Amino acid sequence: MRDVIKEFMLVGCEVIENEPLSSHTTFRIGGYADFFVKPFDREMFCFCVRELKKRKIPFFILGRGSNTLFSDQGFRGIVISTEQLNDFSFDGETVFAETGVSLTKLAVEALKHSLSGFEELFGIPGTIGGALRMNSGAFGREIGDLVEKVELFDGENRIWLSKEKLCFRYRKSLIAEQNLLVLSAYFKLKHSQIEIIKEKMRNYMRIRIEKQPLNYPSAGSVFRRPANNIYVGKLVEDLKLKGLKHGDAMISDKHGGFIVNTGNAKAEDVIFLINFIKKKVFESYGLELETEIEIVEDSIPQFMEAQQS
Repeated sequence: MRDVIKEFMLVGCEVIENEPLSSHTTFRIGGYADFFVKPFDREMFCFCVRELKKRKIPFFILGRGSNTLFSDQGFRGIVISTEQLNDFSFDGETVFAETGVSLTKLAVEALKHSLSGFEELFGIPGTIGGALRMNSGAFGREIGDLVEKVELFDGENRIWLSKEKLCFRYRKSLIAEQNLLVLSAYFKLKHSQIEIIKEKMRNYMRIRIEKQPLNYPSAGSVFRRPANNIYVGKLVEDLKLKGLKHGDAMISDKHGGFIVNTGNAKAEDVIFLINFIKKKVFESYGLELETEIEIVEDSIPQFMEAQQS
């Protein structure tokens, strides 16, 4: 592993050894990664992935870590961060953004250009790459609605796919299904008045503050909706599970779809609560819940290639 790390350093990547993953996730949970690598552009990102695949070294792609739970034992391999892949530009109603660009930042920049479309996504703490992978959304808007085309990396080649070929649907996409890595994307927005856009963003943020436990570290909604009109938060509330704790992890007493870190929660505490909710919901409603957050194990025999938010 150290040989490839030396190569990464020689070509200009920033490399940190034994980096605490709790510092790179919104959950503030996770042990240490053997190496934390920051490529400086898309070409270098692809180079790193090719080399790691060729040498069969476990790796994991991490954005802002807003949808990720790392093991307390950390990650035995290399975590590649997309934080330096953060270029974006505007051309009329078309927006270009690299995978590591913050969704919230892009929404603010769109506002400055009098462009509407990203208002509903304002406040989501993830990146473009992770959002595209899972087709993130809120308030009836999904990021897939705005896509023109996406630049992807399949481990060997860089390819562009149109919106139609990406098969966006609720919290799913071809990107995730085929383990493709997002490099950049073009979005199509619409001109509007700045004050109208700003008012929408204010309203959506006000609702987030009112309904979500933003005062505690979390990874957002833990579970996908099992059906269109069935909300896990309501099921959890009806089962009177809100406020239940295991260690310092707690099912939010504000929103039953969130698990929060009230202090020094461990990954095992969060996983205990996830499994407990799954069990109770299945026993009571016959529904099998699917997690929306990415749970990363300590040591893995196969490559981890998930694009994270």
